[in-house]
Amino acid sequence: MMNLRYNNKLKHAIAVIAWAFFIIACSSRPTGGKISDCRTIKMLMDSAEWLMNDSPKHARLLIDSIDSKSIDRRSLNARYALLKTEADYKNYINETNDSLIMIAVRYYSGKRDVLSRFQSYYYLGCIYYNANNYPESTIALSEAERLADYVGDDYKLGLLYSQLGDLFLKSFDYNRAEQYFRKATDCYARSGKEKHHIYGQYDIAACLMDLHLFNSADSIFLSVQRWAIDNKDSQLYANTLLSRLSCYLYTNDTDSAKNIIQRYQSAFEEKESSFRLLESTAHYYIIIKDIPNASSYLKKAWAQTNSRSDSITMYYLNTKFANVLNHTEEALDFQKQYISLQNEELKTALRQPILGVQKDHFKTLTELEILKNKHGRVIMTLGAIIFLLIMSIAYFFYLFQKKRMEEQILDSLSVVKELTIVNHTNTRKIESLKSELLNQIHERHDVSNRLYSMYFDSKSHEKIAKQQLATIINNLRKEYTTKKYTDSLDKILNELYCGIMKQLSLPEIQLTDKEQHLIRLSLAGFSLKSVSVILNESAQNLYQIKSRLMKKIQSASPDLWNDLNNVL
Repeated sequence: MMNLRYNNKLKHAIAVIAWAFFIIACSSRPTGGKISDCRTIKMLMDSAEWLMNDSPKHARLLIDSIDSKSIDRRSLNARYALLKTEADYKNYINETNDSLIMIAVRYYSGKRDVLSRFQSYYYLGCIYYNANNYPESTIALSEAERLADYVGDDYKLGLLYSQLGDLFLKSFDYNRAEQYFRKATDCYARSGKEKHHIYGQYDIAACLMDLHLFNSADSIFLSVQRWAIDNKDSQLYANTLLSRLSCYLYTNDTDSAKNIIQRYQSAFEEKESSFRLLESTAHYYIIIKDIPNASSYLKKAWAQTNSRSDSITMYYLNTKFANVLNHTEEALDFQKQYISLQNEELKTALRQPILGVQKDHFKTLTELEILKNKHGRVIMTLGAIIFLLIMSIAYFFYLFQKKRMEEQILDSLSVVKELTIVNHTNTRKIESLKSELLNQIHERHDVSNRLYSMYFDSKSHEKIAKQQLATIINNLRKEYTTKKYTDSLDKILNELYCGIMKQLSLPEIQLTDKEQHLIRLSLAGFSLKSVSVILNESAQNLYQIKSRLMKKIQSASPDLWNDLNNVL
């Protein structure tokens, strides 16, 4: 019960939101016009689809607010056609023209949207049913039934089976109709549609009554009647009373029939003139041989007769009444009229053989499936042959390539052998050049021992000697830090180490002058002690500067950091 209340509240909230959107959309359109904006139309269709089952009246208002002539996309037009037809059908507007729904049928018949295809065929069948074109209705509904296993919506399947049940009632195939009504009630039960389930039970009982299974029909009518009383469904209550009355009359249970008539008259005084009540009451008085009342109610029933099926019933009752009066010739005339009208009904049903049409349709579909499977096997066979041909060609091509590759490998081996000898000579030349460059650096720039000994041996010299030594050292410092010297040294280092100084001068590394000198002199082979004299820094400080420098390079360029680690 809690879940039911929650669902009702949720549906009500959705309806309110959708209706509010409709009002806003309507306020933005031209006076007297319809909505033509594509985006707004999509939103209106979504809202109408939400409301369709619980509030079809509001759903139809939303659909009617759309300017269908402004829809230029096939998909949107097909969806509009389907929703418009569904809204009209749920609001009991019996459409008999298939021009609108055929837009949806043609579009969805070639799409993977199974539910929309199912619905389009279903409503096409309903339209043909309303137009009394039962063979075409059978074909359309059977096409929808063929998709039943892929739909997954029990409520919509229940609607389909109910419509098929009504269709077979038209052809007096009560067994077939009962089967479809039972399928419908099972679907309604699974979908939680209690009211639809009860009405489906009523249809089953009506079929059982047509099959003269009056006791079984009455037990079902009784359960439906209790539900109608509990849910205050007066129309259903009236129909079940009249149906139960018919069951009692055909089983000659006059006491139960009298009780039903009294109950109906006390509950529905305003419906005393309904044809079903009048003919049933007349039937009751005929059975109990109350001639005046039987004659009176027969006249009243004849006055309300408005269809061929009503006339058939009246001729049947008049035949029974004439037999009660022992008017044999009059009874025979009424029976002739009764049989003649029944034959007309049967001829009409035979002119539209619903079951035969359904069987032929399914037979045609089966033949098409067999033909499709046959074509599928032929295509698979051709595909296998083509695949084998492709594989054979590929195999022979592989063998050709393999032979060609073997020849190329043999040629390459001879070339590699020749290049190995040449490369050995070239490698020796490169190593010799590197050694020559290193010797050149040491000859031209390595002053470690001289500078270090001059600097630290100055402690033992006289004051004048110290001053002269300091001047020499300062001159050497200037010499080793001038731009000319550093450019010359960088040129040699770049040749030796593949442009390493150019990489260190990139802006993303951001080295200071002291850091550049430290790296430059270290790469040139200067000891840390010599560098400390040139840069006038202690060896301990230079060690810390070098450590920070390497971390900076590592974060900026890991590849450069690896190269430096291999060299320094």
